[in-house]
Amino acid sequence: MNERQKRLIEVYEHLRRYCGIHTKTGFAEALHYGRTSMSAAMNGDEKYLTDKLFAHICEVYPETFNLDYLLTGEGSLLANGDESNDAHIVKEDAPPTDEMSSNILELYARMIRGVDDLRIQLKEQLAEVQTVKSELQQVRDDLRTTTQRLSKALEQLNKNGNSHHIGIAADDGDN
Repeated sequence: MNERQKRLIEVYEHLRRYCGIHTKTGFAEALHYGRTSMSAAMNGDEKYLTDKLFAHICEVYPETFNLDYLLTGEGSLLANGDESNDAHIVKEDAPPTDEMSSNILELYARMIRGVDDLRIQLKEQLAEVQTVKSELQQVRDDLRTTTQRLSKALEQLNKNGNSHHIGIAADDGDN
């Protein structure tokens, strides 16, 4: 194992221990770095263990890692030089960890399921409203027909007086 590879693994182990990075894939994702490229770098491939990679780590985790140490091995891994456990606080602007990403995805999935459930409920309620609307339309039509029949019966009663009985046809044909 070469020295640059050791320093990259130190960064990874630090992030695993204190910043919620749990896998090498999560490490690559946090750095917006290709998984294959990160794997090659962690396996010691000099082509991927570049100054640019170490500089990028320091950009993604500002004020966390010491760039001089990552490039040369001199000094301390951490920018503040403090290697104690209480010095490692996840920065607010640090990229999301696998666990955070997982939680966000879970919340998003729950939200989508909730929206889908609401959509289904609204469709069911809309169908119920349409049914009630159709029933009300039928009642309105029935009332109109009954009103027309009563009106004709009253006309006939007024025309004939009270001496004749009134017959209301079952179907007038005048709907």
